Amino acid sequence: MLTKLRLHLVCHPATAVLLWLFFMVWLMDKPSAVLIGASVLVAAGFNRVTWVLFVRYVRRSRWLLVIMCVAHAYSLPGSPLLATWAAYSPSVVGVEAGLMQSWRLMLVLALLAVLMTRLTRASLLLGIYSLTRYVCWLGCSSERIAARIALTLGYADELMTASQQMSWQQRLQLLRQPPVILENNMSIIEIKQRSLVPFDYVCLLTAVLLWWLIP
Repeated sequence: MLTKLRLHLVCHPATAVLLWLFFMVWLMDKPSAVLIGASVLVAAGFNRVTWVLFVRYVRRSRWLLVIMCVAHAYSLPGSPLLATWAAYSPSVVGVEAGLMQSWRLMLVLALLAVLMTRLTRASLLLGIYSLTRYVCWLGCSSERIAARIALTLGYADELMTASQQMSWQQRLQLLRQPPVILENNMSIIEIKQRSLVPFDYVCLLTAVLLWWLIP
């Protein structure tokens, strides 16, 4: 009974990927009150693995966060933060906007960490494959997209593992080299189709209500 209940309370991987894309767009213009509520809810879904993955994402995005804060701080007009250095000081409005935008980006990274923790590689490919099936009329092949993403994820994992003890010059040189894929290292990932459950429709309906009630 409990096993069946858990299965019905686990959303489809395509729903999980679609929700992450929704929140990535929806959070970009929300005020601090909404961000506080979202931060509390996301933090409630964290575990030890998620925290480690989130810290890794933030560390890799640290320069983007810094540049975002500096760009907003010096590009938006307003009262100077340092009155004695008004000609060179960032504006108060710009600093606030930069911190808010960095907060939103960190929330997106936190949601990505939750997504990557909850989904296996096969589940992630299933979600992407299920979503790309609806754009096949554009000439795209969902099977090829899923296969290329699987190869990219595998190559990225190998690259990050091998480059932990490398300098940034060695990493750039490694990135310039095309990936070598050996036949004995290739594995077949079987994508098992799953049907949507009522919990998927509840999640999607909740996203629609959020978009409508808090535009």
